[in-house]
Amino acid sequence: MLRGLCALFAVRLIGRGTESVSFWWWVAPFPLYFLKKERFTMKTMKLGKSGVDVPVIAVGCMRMADKSVEEAKALLDTAMGAGLNFFDHADLYGGGKSEEVFAKAIGMNDDVREKIILQSKCGICPGKVMFDFSKEHIIESTEGCLKRLNTDYLDFLLLHRPDTLYEPEEVAEAFAILKESG
Repeated sequence: MLRGLCALFAVRLIGRGTESVSFWWWVAPFPLYFLKKERFTMKTMKLGKSGVDVPVIAVGCMRMADKSVEEAKALLDTAMGAGLNFFDHADLYGGGKSEEVFAKAIGMNDDVREKIILQSKCGICPGKVMFDFSKEHIIESTEGCLKRLNTDYLDFLLLHRPDTLYEPEEVAEAFAILKESG
């Protein structure tokens, strides 16, 4: 039943000297049914300068909209059982349905939310060949993600494929507003 559902590998590259750089890299599809708690202990790493410990594998939720709530629950139970509690979303995955299926399948409530790490991305406009990194779009997109995920906060918010034409000051203002609002 889990065939074809994949995880996102997290790769940590160590730079020269004492500097280290952490970033996400799509390595290859990795079926989650190979992850059994009795086979290994999930390694963790500090995510960038955030100081937050995350598993070295994040669960990508892009295709969750294609699954029933029962199928998604089986995936999430397997992931959590293997020590994977870091879930990657984006506002455009399944037109938002991926986030809704995730929230229903995981049974989102305050207790569950405290045990997981949620990351989402914004900036790609679905159905259009354009990006929107305006303050208004970032805030609107994030509020939509929060509503669909049935939560009050995200642990991490990323710009989805940022281009060189965005206005850094406007993005910084949007992130400051979101951080202040909780």
